[in-house]
Amino acid sequence: MNRRTDRILIVEDDRQLREQIAWSLRDRYEIFQAGDRAAGTATLARERPDLVLLDLHLPPGRGTSEGMSLLKEIHSRGSDPVVIVMTGDETKEAALRAIDEG
Repeated sequence: MNRRTDRILIVEDDRQLREQIAWSLRDRYEIFQAGDRAAGTATLARERPDLVLLDLHLPPGRGTSEGMSLLKEIHSRGSDPVVIVMTGDETKEAALRAIDEG
């Protein structure tokens, strides 16, 4: 699959980490940022990125439920961007659940 990736959405609640990732990619890609699920959902609908870098641990609870919910939302839309899940969660269950969600 040869898929062009020009527009990247970074959904990460840690502002410094999110900005570092954006800084490292900004010369080659158009970057959009969101710090929580609501902002991620709005940006996804408005900007239609080709790639989403998604942290599973998002506010308000910082558990994986917000990130997993956004992952489901992404895949329920008509045009599926590629999603790379990022998480500091060391449990195997979180990784397996993310894989099950696509």
